Amino acid sequence: MAKRKAKIIIVGGGLAGLSAAMKICESNKAEVTLIAYQSLKRSHSVCAQGGINAAIDTKGEGDSPENHFYDTIKGGDFLAEQ
Repeated sequence: MAKRKAKIIIVGGGLAGLSAAMKICESNKAEVTLIAYQSLKRSHSVCAQGGINAAIDTKGEGDSPENHFYDTIKGGDFLAEQ
């Protein structure tokens, strides 16, 4: 009896969805269908204020978790739960 590959549907074309789709495809154990509401270039991973940010002071600019928190809250018009 021939083995059949599993069929997997991934909803979302952001970093998580694309990463999952790539890993599954590389394993060659399943067929993947990727469904995205927006084009892949407009996923929320890309729209998140220019990318993904972290509080790492690698350039000596005085970045800190507190500054990062404030910038994140400010970027959301202070609407996020603090």
